[in-house]
Amino acid sequence: MKAPFTAVVLAAGLGKRMSSDLPKVLHPALGRPLLHHVLDQLDPLKPKLTVVVVGHRASLVRNSLRGRRVSFAEQVPQLGTGHAVQMAWSALEPGPDTLLVLAGDMPLIRTATLKRLLERHAREGNAVTFLSGILEDPAGYGRVIRDSKDEFVKIVEERDATPEERSVAEVNSGIYCFLRAPLQEALGFLRADNRQSAPGASRNVDVLWAGWRMPYIAKAGGKGPKRCLFCAKGRERPGKRNLVLARTPRVLAMLNLYPYNVGHVMVAVRRHAASLADLTPEESVEVTGWLGRVEAALTREYRPHGFNIGMNLGRVAGAGVLGHLHWHIVPRWNGDTNFMPVIARTKVLPESLDRTYARIAKALAATDRRAKEGAGKKRTRRGARRARR
Repeated sequence: MKAPFTAVVLAAGLGKRMSSDLPKVLHPALGRPLLHHVLDQLDPLKPKLTVVVVGHRASLVRNSLRGRRVSFAEQVPQLGTGHAVQMAWSALEPGPDTLLVLAGDMPLIRTATLKRLLERHAREGNAVTFLSGILEDPAGYGRVIRDSKDEFVKIVEERDATPEERSVAEVNSGIYCFLRAPLQEALGFLRADNRQSAPGASRNVDVLWAGWRMPYIAKAGGKGPKRCLFCAKGRERPGKRNLVLARTPRVLAMLNLYPYNVGHVMVAVRRHAASLADLTPEESVEVTGWLGRVEAALTREYRPHGFNIGMNLGRVAGAGVLGHLHWHIVPRWNGDTNFMPVIARTKVLPESLDRTYARIAKALAATDRRAKEGAGKKRTRRGARRARR
């Protein structure tokens, strides 16, 4: 049985190729607007909530749906699929954790196809499941790129594709099922860095964490200290086997088992505290100090162009381990393109976790040594000044 879901229908576009000022979704097919055909195919699936994203001449779209049980969100300006979902987020809040996203100008989509997509998404527990197809002439569509084992690697828009990628016949339909929490976190890192200069949903697929992480998250994010990943790791001695880099009475630093990028470190308070308000002043000071030490060690060892440093509080914010405050420190490089590993068990990382652990542990030791030497020199200078007096 399929899980309850929210339907997000994208209806904000102008439709330039139709040489008309009429919203694309209101152009008729068999005497009825395209959008109505799509909603007719959705209705038998009984979505808990249907949100229609409007933009160009929004009032016309709203009026055409008078009498239907739908909510509306407005996207101005229109910057692609991912941006549309961002603009609709507040309207999605009351709905279930599964989101079905599709365009409102696809009158030939069938209820049975959408039903199978939703069922597979629920059965496999994916962060995202999308519908693809094989076309004799794939021109104009985003291509679905796979590796030698037929595993998904990425979606590449035609304008960004190499000649080899353009020869691929499998295309992205633009119909997606998302799990709410990972999608929300991915949307926070969306940017218009492909040649079309529009943040699209295919970029979300590139940045969403993988379905293979979900059993780990479910296990690690158990309620209470007895089942908490960070509480358990805080009781263990630092070592390569458990990925713990450092441990003090108040703070823990460890590698992420499923890194978003090379050198991804997590810093947590050892006490089972759920929010910043729960921290003692001493814990706050020590955590801040450790964030600086890890940043310095990563800079020394990897020379990244920048960092993502932050936290997610609560399930709705995308937290994987609930109830225990922790920070992520993720090195970034120009051109790395994704903040999180791609779906379908695919991670492209240039070194093993063992190697990463060894490098960061060594860099932390060197950073601490340099800090102690600097402190010693300061004390020596102060002593010399006092002697002169």
